[in-house]
Amino acid sequence: MFKVSSIALTAALCGLHAQTASAQTAGCSPGWVSGAIYSADSRVSANIASTTTVVNTPCATGTTGCPANGFITTGGVTTTATHNFRCTGTPAFCSQRDPAGSFGSIDWTQEATCSGSAAAPAASIPAAWAGGGCPAAFVGGTDYDPESVVTVDMGTFSLVYQCTSAPNNLFCGQSGYEPGTSQHGAVAWTELGSCTGMLSPTTSPVNVVLQDVGGCPVVYSASAAYDEGDFVSENQLVYQCRGYPQSGHCSQAGFEPGTSTGATAWNIIGVCTGTFAPTSSPIFVSLADVGACPDGWVAGANNYDEGDRVSANGLVFQCRAFPFSGWCGQAGYEPLADANFADAWTLLGHCSGSIGPTSAPSFDALASVGACPQEWVMGDQNSYEQDDQVSVTVSTTPIRKVVYRCKSWPNSNFCGVHAPDAFGGDLGWTLAGSCDGSIGPTASPNFDTISFISNPSGCPALFSRSNTHEAGDRVSVSVSTLPARVVVYECRAFPNVGYCNGQGASLDPGATFGYLGWTFVGACTGTLAPTGAPTAYDNSASTCVFNRCAPENCIAGAPAMSGGTSTSTACSCALGDAQNNSCTRTTCMDTTVDVYSTSTTYAVGDVSRRGRQQFTCRVPGWCNQPAYQPLLVPGLWSQAWTMGGMCA
Repeated sequence: MFKVSSIALTAALCGLHAQTASAQTAGCSPGWVSGAIYSADSRVSANIASTTTVVNTPCATGTTGCPANGFITTGGVTTTATHNFRCTGTPAFCSQRDPAGSFGSIDWTQEATCSGSAAAPAASIPAAWAGGGCPAAFVGGTDYDPESVVTVDMGTFSLVYQCTSAPNNLFCGQSGYEPGTSQHGAVAWTELGSCTGMLSPTTSPVNVVLQDVGGCPVVYSASAAYDEGDFVSENQLVYQCRGYPQSGHCSQAGFEPGTSTGATAWNIIGVCTGTFAPTSSPIFVSLADVGACPDGWVAGANNYDEGDRVSANGLVFQCRAFPFSGWCGQAGYEPLADANFADAWTLLGHCSGSIGPTSAPSFDALASVGACPQEWVMGDQNSYEQDDQVSVTVSTTPIRKVVYRCKSWPNSNFCGVHAPDAFGGDLGWTLAGSCDGSIGPTASPNFDTISFISNPSGCPALFSRSNTHEAGDRVSVSVSTLPARVVVYECRAFPNVGYCNGQGASLDPGATFGYLGWTFVGACTGTLAPTGAPTAYDNSASTCVFNRCAPENCIAGAPAMSGGTSTSTACSCALGDAQNNSCTRTTCMDTTVDVYSTSTTYAVGDVSRRGRQQFTCRVPGWCNQPAYQPLLVPGLWSQAWTMGGMCA
């Protein structure tokens, strides 16, 4: 994929519109066509109808030409003139909005009247971009790297667009973000200028700049396990597995190097020829000498922990960190013997001789915590609490035990479900040390270590997704029912307050993503008075209103009015007009600010709210669309709404 340097990009951006459209001629540009592709400064023509003012002149009834009503009516003649228009807004909208329509003035600028046909607007083509010829054409669905450039055919000329920087480059190949033609294309692409011809060279343009790395590493295999930094070859090209978290895709189907999705997991390093020499054990000569060899691998689901070492064929392997350590003792993961062993074991180096048995090699290094608590017993999410301790027997001859401590809530929910030394144990338990002897039961000894809230005392209402919460609101969450234990969370300030009213369970206080909107305060006992808090915001007219103005028909000659909460201007027509329903005036009235609803039709200046936060509509056609609904966090809504003040 072709990329431009920062210097070339700067030059292209500076010269993007240096070549402006030629002066307006008497000829009319081609007529506007809905859905046609238009770029910045494109010119079209459209018909504009205008009607002359109706004038009622008094006359003497009975005289020639004077009607019975005593007025001679002139004017009201409608004429049509053709104007040229220039695209000065978003090109994608220029393709959608009729320049002579209701919203045409947003993206089209009306110019002088015209007649006949204008000469071909050769000068309206944007200046050429700095890269020379045209890069490859844009293809929807492609994974584009940051700063990649593509060509888009605009009909009479071609434009070059550059994909934005990470992470927005992930949108570059998605539907709705096509460069130059879609509503949201500007989010992912930047226009660089026009182009002609093709880039040179046109054959294998990538290999001429790739580094020659010599011999080829092993060919990529769909059944192999790959880690960050691993090298493979495919079609004489060398690829390297990317860093975490992208490295997680290197071994997955659908992310093979050299494919469109493979770029997510693999970086292309260079070209290669032949194979590495020597081809037998080519890595062994560079492995570290770790000394004597530990014992060989023995099958057994729970006999290896993170950091344990085994040997196989003169090589030393170390058990990987959780959760991969859960596989170290399982059948199918024996180092070198099984295809999936790399999921559980990491190669450390080579060895010679023997260091004897390595069962629990680090036991003696564990600090003693004193007497041993009770052995772990399987239960449920309420069986253990934060800081509860249990012991696990490591060996019976001699008797050796280690102590694990239960993690804080919500991880404490796993303490009764997963044994500390089994797969999944790290979710709830932390290794505390070794122990000697025995101590009594440790049932619920540590809940009191959580600070109790004292101002105010008592527990607020239990959290409910049906309530509307504001910054500073506090809610209760029940941790257990027997004994009854309750903790308190407080809704965070703007902009995080928007997450306090999330509709998904993952945003509840104490849930996986609850921290986005809620802060842990402490434990509580009793009940706050009143217990109805938090309550929905009261938006009565006395606390949250705005002045809403709208046109209305009126009787000819009616004066302006004021009084109460409403005001109005005088009627727009004079006494004696033939049709009174042509008279209008603007009436303004204090109106309650209601909660936003997609079923409400909003006009320019209308105000809605989210909680106490007010928003003012500025693009009526979008304001009631779900995609543009106002939120308390940044988003697409700002194109249709403006954030205002707060309700009292």
